[in-house]
Amino acid sequence: MERYAKRCKADLRIVETTPSRSEFPFPDLPDKPGRPHKFEYALKQYCVGKLMDEGYTNVLMLDDTCIISPTAPDLFSVVEPGRCGYTHTSRDHAEDSFRVIQAEAAKNGWEEVVYDPALYANTGVMLYDAVYSPAFLAKNIIEAAPLLFARYPHQTLSYYLLRKYDVSMQRIDKRFNNSTLFMNEPGTDWRDSELTDSFIYHVTGFWKEDREEVVNVVLNKLAEKFVSETGAMPSV
Repeated sequence: MERYAKRCKADLRIVETTPSRSEFPFPDLPDKPGRPHKFEYALKQYCVGKLMDEGYTNVLMLDDTCIISPTAPDLFSVVEPGRCGYTHTSRDHAEDSFRVIQAEAAKNGWEEVVYDPALYANTGVMLYDAVYSPAFLAKNIIEAAPLLFARYPHQTLSYYLLRKYDVSMQRIDKRFNNSTLFMNEPGTDWRDSELTDSFIYHVTGFWKEDREEVVNVVLNKLAEKFVSETGAMPSV
């Protein structure tokens, strides 16, 4: 990621600490219903806002299990100014999230948002523009905290905030956030399979206990592919 940031003329910021509860007074939420680590999901939005407060005009947020190909294009140059770059994901996920949004909006008296499954994102890779910084204010994230009880917590929270603040969205090539990692033939082991043609490989929770091994396999296969095609050492 460091070399990709340099190619994009961007600063790499790795979030390794959490803000104090006085700085970000997010409520204590139980693990159930939904998934555990709800505070961490909220931090993904909060950190975007903090970086915008520091003066960044664009923020590319990546999950920590994203692996960038050495030949990935500059995503900052792909997404138009004033827009949010995203990759689309399942309509079923969108419908599930919107049911939660509707229920919580009715329960809490929130402003309703329009349902458009075409704007529902897999939030493992998102490029945000600071023109929409109000969507990432701590108070707005805290107000929407009940959405993190959804089956897809961060995607649900993100959809609500991005639609509430009428963020202009630009759908980008799925290769910038591809969770289909391997070109498996039926009955073959993924370790022996070739990688898909992707710019950013997203190792999701689908892999569970194999996640660390999958990350290492993808990294090794990417390095081998880059060397065989260029004869140079990779810049991953």
